[in-house]
Amino acid sequence: MKPRNKPADPYTALGVPKDADAETIRQAHRKAAKKHHPDANGNAANFREINEAYMILRDPGKRARYDATGETEQKDTALNDLIQLFVAAAEIAEPGESPLELLARRLRNDGKQTLAAKEDLLQRAVKLRRRAAKVTRKSAGPNILAIALINHADGLERKASSAQDELDRLSKMQAILKEYDFERDEPFDAYKFTFTKWSQ
Repeated sequence: MKPRNKPADPYTALGVPKDADAETIRQAHRKAAKKHHPDANGNAANFREINEAYMILRDPGKRARYDATGETEQKDTALNDLIQLFVAAAEIAEPGESPLELLARRLRNDGKQTLAAKEDLLQRAVKLRRRAAKVTRKSAGPNILAIALINHADGLERKASSAQDELDRLSKMQAILKEYDFERDEPFDAYKFTFTKWSQ
């Protein structure tokens, strides 16, 4: 089987810099799509590549994931992560304590912290956008100060989208955890049990 080619860099495909804001990306896509549209004798492969690039860069979460990993799709690691966390919880759980409950508490705490971080990021982004709207330039030319605030707000929203991805992952893990139960055992001395068993 022939290996599948790695997707083209979306920034290169649209001809935009990595710090391009949402409006710049939208305009670049519109111009490129018009040029390469099959109905205008354009190349169908190029047209598809342009649309795929736009789908990545228009979505804050997908864009942040690509910027961080170079991957265009998020791999579902919820089950593998849950298994590792459960094994760790089973090792540190006190006798008579349920590792399921221990892990459930951790997931709830992680979720609360992630949600708080997401809400803070969104509030900061809203504040910056409101303040960007108040910045005007007295002379002709680009309003670089307002653009700087908007670009920073875009970055905060991308981080908030990544936080939402993490909340979704935690929710999947919690859903899996609810499918299991744990029968509490009586407290015992593991070392004493082992030595007694082999000394008999």
